[in-house]
Amino acid sequence: MSMHELSTLARELWVVWLLIIFGAICFHAYRRRNKDYFTDCAQIPFREEEMNNHG
Repeated sequence: MSMHELSTLARELWVVWLLIIFGAICFHAYRRRNKDYFTDCAQIPFREEEMNNHG
C-alpha cells in the first residue's frame, strides 16, 4: 500500500469517525432522560445572579 493510498484511506476514515462522534453527541443531547439535567444547567447563571442580588 503506497503512502497516497494510505493517506486517502485515512481521510475517508476520519470523515466516518467524526460523523459517528457527531451523531453520538446529538443522541446524548436529545435524549429525554437528559432533559432535566440540561434544564438545570441552563439555570446556573440565573442562580448565581439571584445569590448576588440577595447577598
